[in-house]
Amino acid sequence: MRAHELSSYLVFLALIISNSSARLSGNERDQQALLAFRAKIFNDPLGVFSSWNMSLHFCSWVGITCSKQHKRVTSINLSSKALVGSLSPDVGNMSFLSEIILYDNHLQGAIPQEVDRLFRLKVLNLGQNAFEGSIPNTLGRLNRLVILKLFSNKLSGVIPTSVFNLSSLNVFNLANNQLQGSIPSGFGSTLPNLQKIQLSDNKFSGSIPMSLYNASKLQTIDLQFNNFSGPISVDCRRLLYLQKLSLENNNLGLGEEDDSNFF
Repeated sequence: MRAHELSSYLVFLALIISNSSARLSGNERDQQALLAFRAKIFNDPLGVFSSWNMSLHFCSWVGITCSKQHKRVTSINLSSKALVGSLSPDVGNMSFLSEIILYDNHLQGAIPQEVDRLFRLKVLNLGQNAFEGSIPNTLGRLNRLVILKLFSNKLSGVIPTSVFNLSSLNVFNLANNQLQGSIPSGFGSTLPNLQKIQLSDNKFSGSIPMSLYNASKLQTIDLQFNNFSGPISVDCRRLLYLQKLSLENNNLGLGEEDDSNFF
């Protein structure tokens, strides 16, 4: 084999080895992140993690889905498993994740900032747990997010402004927390694909922005049990797909008997 041919062959071989190593390191990183996730759970009464052992490939562990080609973790779905613990920051190392569904457990502590690394994430459902603290401002970087469900936790503070710029959002459910503040005036224009907004049972105040009615795909508006005030705009008639409108137990209207007659 000539020198230049040998050189080209070695370069080609190095590229193959490099690519294989990259895939392997990615797989190892996913496995390590899952083990770190497991380490933050200190009570598993249903024995969910009995399959999480080295005798099985991690793609076969309960609640885990992987991509067929690269065997990277794409989904963690451990809803309603009675898990007690917290969410490991290492979850942010699983860069192929498109779904995190941990609904209906007993997870507590803060939502880790590292979630913002998951640029492929489309579904984040941490509803019905005991997460506390503020909503990470960095969630606004998840520009592919379609479903955001953080309802029935102990979250406090305000909704980060960056979250209202997630233009792909269809479902936005932060109900039953301890959140406060007002809704940005232009948010209906920045969330054009929104179908459900559920902010009930919080401490939100201020007026309901007129821009809400620019989100023309809305099917559900649930803002009940807050401190919203001001007039109720008849512009909600523009929402042709609206099926549910819940505004009760606020300070809305002008105190007149026919404030809500147009509903």
